[in-house]
Amino acid sequence: MELTDTCPGALQGTSSSLFLTLIQLLIARKCEFDLTERYPRDIGPQLQDGDGFDFIVVGAGSAGSVVASRLSENPEWRVLLLEAGSYPSPDSEIPGLMTTLQAGGQSWNYHSEASERMRSKDRKRCPRGKGLGGTSLINFMLYLRGNSFDHDSWAKAGNDGWDFNTVLPHYQKFENLHGESTDDFGKEGELKLGRAIYDFPIYNKMIESYAELGYRHDYSERKPSGSIFAPTTISAGRRQSAAKAFLGEKDRRNLLVALNCQVSKLLVDHELDVKGVEVRVKDKLIKLYATKEVIVSAGTVNSPQILMNSGIGPRAHLESLGIAVKKNLKVGENLQDHVHISSLFYKLDRAALPGPFEPNQIDLLYDYFVHGKGFLAEMGANFFGFVNLKNTTGPHNFQIGNVALPKHLLRTPKDGLLDAMELPEAAINTILEANKVSHLIQFVPLLSYPKSRGKVLLKSRDPFDEPLIYPNYLGDDSDAAGLVEVIRFVQRLMSTDAVRDYRPELVEIPLGDCLGFVFDTDEYWDCYVRHILRSAFHLVGTCKMGPATDG
Repeated sequence: MELTDTCPGALQGTSSSLFLTLIQLLIARKCEFDLTERYPRDIGPQLQDGDGFDFIVVGAGSAGSVVASRLSENPEWRVLLLEAGSYPSPDSEIPGLMTTLQAGGQSWNYHSEASERMRSKDRKRCPRGKGLGGTSLINFMLYLRGNSFDHDSWAKAGNDGWDFNTVLPHYQKFENLHGESTDDFGKEGELKLGRAIYDFPIYNKMIESYAELGYRHDYSERKPSGSIFAPTTISAGRRQSAAKAFLGEKDRRNLLVALNCQVSKLLVDHELDVKGVEVRVKDKLIKLYATKEVIVSAGTVNSPQILMNSGIGPRAHLESLGIAVKKNLKVGENLQDHVHISSLFYKLDRAALPGPFEPNQIDLLYDYFVHGKGFLAEMGANFFGFVNLKNTTGPHNFQIGNVALPKHLLRTPKDGLLDAMELPEAAINTILEANKVSHLIQFVPLLSYPKSRGKVLLKSRDPFDEPLIYPNYLGDDSDAAGLVEVIRFVQRLMSTDAVRDYRPELVEIPLGDCLGFVFDTDEYWDCYVRHILRSAFHLVGTCKMGPATDG
């Protein structure tokens, strides 16, 4: 396209030079978002049937990136990292675009099947990352380590070396959190971390409100209750994916990365030794071999898919598809996921936040692309309360996100935040109308330890067919009861002396099936939960870790 200068005489001399300097600066900033040259070269097109390596790592996500990086520290080992997706997109670099990444080229665009105990029977989005960095390319960039109770319980169950004191140095080895005096986090690792602390009046009062109810502003992994501004995988206004941290700028000739290469199955011999993988490169299936090990780190959905396609999984399911069983194991079962309610909103008085959100689009873009600051440089939702409503000595049983939304922030039903909630049109319009007239605070209560269990199954014997994800949300009635309980806690939280001056008012969200219940009764909230409960996309458990005696 030819560009025409519509006002050739407008700037001349020094003013013209200054203007061109600004344009050159913006062009240079644009080029910084193409990071392809920072990553290892893609050798996928050069792979040949029968090629051999010392190690083959399947999946370049949060686990695979680290494993491949650590293995390749030994220069004698040739490590092949296979990834079904491509290089990270420029969009994935920008934290403020996080809600737009759940669908598209860097996601598998999966959907979970309907859950019997939910009132809403439609399939739900289940985004999983597809690309160098896996789901760390599309997640919300929060960095929360496992707490000491979790780690110590795993060790007591027979998993030696997984207690918190043993694992902590490994966390710290890869962490790089600067700007804080704490010794709890590493400062020299590959993964750059930041911690935004928003000095908004409402957040300061929410800290006091949690404290009124017994939860001080001192959450830590060793004392996992209280409020916190959580660290994030954001540094200098840019997402720090696992690929950027552990694969970027690694000048190792023995670390080989092959993109757009989807593994169909493992090559398993009659003694159940894994010798290599079958992988699709473009439209061709080839076999690759490992002399030492194959590490499957393709995620909670794709790892069981690969194993079951290899004949490793539940006998009855595999035989129903005509797949020869090599090992009868409960692969794909034990699916667990954090579930949450994202549509608890309170209107707030004008003093709760600095002012209406009236952005100048050009200013937003300039602040970000020139200075790496502003709205696009943040994820904006890292204040949490961790609460234990069972009055036990264990860790939290609920994690509550607290998101301040200035007046006029939400503009259309397609705003990323609203679109991600997958609510009915009437509910979305109610939230939009509330934000037109008032600041809002959104609460996102999350069930920390759900008892419901789901499973991942194969749809067919075609190894590239999308797997079936059955989350079985609310399959255990105690999960729904717990979420009603935490809604009551949020109501108490917004009735404390600390927030009273902001005159919080609950926004009543209309849900058709629930209109037959009296508002604010337990029966109403149970209906509400079963309508609008959503996944936090924290799927785990389908390739269960543990001693052989654990089944």
